[in-house]
Amino acid sequence: MSPSHSHETIIVGAGLSGMHTASRLAQRGEDFILLEGRDRLGGRIESVKGIDLGGTWLWPGNDRIASLLEEYGVGRVAQFTEGLAMYAAGGHTESFEAPPAQASFRIAGGASALVSALATVVGEARMQLSTCVHAISDLGDTLRVAARSSKPSVDSEQFVFTAKRVVLALPHRLIAQIEFTPGLSPEAMRALTATPTWMAAQTKFAASYAKPFWRDAGLSGQAPSRRGPLAEIHDASPQGAEEGALIAFVGQLPDALTGNEAQLRLAALDQLARLFGPAALHPKATYLKNWASEPLTASPADIAQAPSHHPRYGVPEAARSIAGGKILLSGTESASHFGGYMEGAIESSEAALALLGQR
Repeated sequence: MSPSHSHETIIVGAGLSGMHTASRLAQRGEDFILLEGRDRLGGRIESVKGIDLGGTWLWPGNDRIASLLEEYGVGRVAQFTEGLAMYAAGGHTESFEAPPAQASFRIAGGASALVSALATVVGEARMQLSTCVHAISDLGDTLRVAARSSKPSVDSEQFVFTAKRVVLALPHRLIAQIEFTPGLSPEAMRALTATPTWMAAQTKFAASYAKPFWRDAGLSGQAPSRRGPLAEIHDASPQGAEEGALIAFVGQLPDALTGNEAQLRLAALDQLARLFGPAALHPKATYLKNWASEPLTASPADIAQAPSHHPRYGVPEAARSIAGGKILLSGTESASHFGGYMEGAIESSEAALALLGQR
């Protein structure tokens, strides 16, 4: 058991919401520590060579994140939609002119570029990775937070922290897995476990190429498809680079992917070749991200049934005063207006910061 560490505030979860909260506390000069179960920052934001395998798009009206990008000098990339889209169903493949869509943007360098910018403000000394919080006890004036190492090479390393307040920047269903003393009310548990985790049952496939060859053929890279494993495809080429990239949502259920990753990659490239031409069979690299396979994102309930529509998010009324208000809920599922989006992660962080400022 490691010695106890005391802080004013503990933030649990280093996704976009937790990172934003930590950066603002750092700017205020406050005492805090950020705990993250993964061995990396970002949570459901993960970019590989500028290609987003997690959170990706921004839209007009996402003013919080637009302001944050400007503050840190991180650019935006307009989503490429010029040219014809492709469609495949059964044995039939055709091109069509897609109707005008709402303008959307990606973060230059991938969404992880924003996380990295926030990390420079937070500082390594205030972040502890590979540390999974499993229990929180209300001791009256303080909270006791128990955690364990998630490093594969460490079997039993335990950590104990104390703080005056805790911000849980986590999906609601993961919050419900924490052991609280005293326990959460039945109403709070029902509300938390009933909240689907956004993107938890999603799988993304990406392929990078020496050039965006589909553009030379007058194609946009967009393709809804009912033939093959990929259900929705988009151009994800980096800004200002000669390379090209395609990103796609896999239409198969998460359970069907287990142990079939190699076959999926081959089938995905075959599908891209039918849609965009034989050059698609020769990528520089391919990437596959099954978020349902990550227990620090998805719960069993998320894997069993993905939401058929965008859920209604926000902090449940029954969970607004856990430990007398010393425990605050953040994360995109806690946002009332933009829940499920990156904008919602910032929205919920700002709400938690406002409450922290009142204490």
